[in-house]
Amino acid sequence: MVKITKIVLKDGTVRWRARGVSVGKDPRTGKRARRTITKPAKKAVEAELNKLGVAVSDGTCRARGTPI
Repeated sequence: MVKITKIVLKDGTVRWRARGVSVGKDPRTGKRARRTITKPAKKAVEAELNKLGVAVSDGTCRARGTPI
């Protein structure tokens, strides 16, 4: 399970972050592809994680910069 952390910025605004979300392997390097999700609401981060989980299981999620 991915850890969701609360980030408080200097101006007092709050952001929620999930780091190191595994989205498969990068086909060019063979390394694990990871993504960081930052949103203003914790539920938005959870929704994005659920969306990515479905995309990874379907095979439609790709590492950034990889050709189609």
